[in-house]
Amino acid sequence: MKKSFRKVLGHCSIALIILLGGCAREKESFSNSEMEREFEAQFGFRPDGKATEIRCKIVRIGDTITEWMAFRCDNQIALRIAETDFTKIAKRDIYKAAIPDVKMRNPNAPDWWKTMDDSGAQELYYIYTPYKDGAEPVQSRFRYLWRDESSSTIFYYNGVWR
Repeated sequence: MKKSFRKVLGHCSIALIILLGGCAREKESFSNSEMEREFEAQFGFRPDGKATEIRCKIVRIGDTITEWMAFRCDNQIALRIAETDFTKIAKRDIYKAAIPDVKMRNPNAPDWWKTMDDSGAQELYYIYTPYKDGAEPVQSRFRYLWRDESSSTIFYYNGVWR
């Protein structure tokens, strides 16, 4: 009896590992053209060389997608992005809200990622799209961005779940 229980438990453990491994995907290396397409998908326009050093990591686990992006750009591009429905909030007000992905490091985040505190940013821009039953898209979405003034790097976080 003990042998068969262990055997069943072993098979269940293997099936669980395969199932969880099959549901999780991660991508961090992109070509320049893929980076520009991802930039356009997030912000609605191509950077046309005005955003440089674009880095991106996307993690999919089940019905959740998390994306981290960082890039350097001039003030014109930064303003164009911020004006696409983002709301500005001062750093002192951020800590009143529950925004863990801005305040602390996510274990899935890439090594190059900086939180707001790491970057010294004083302002956060965000968009929240709540889940609406029966509406398209059927998902909730948080999008945040802030700027590291010392390096002129924009950090962008996108969290989506269904």
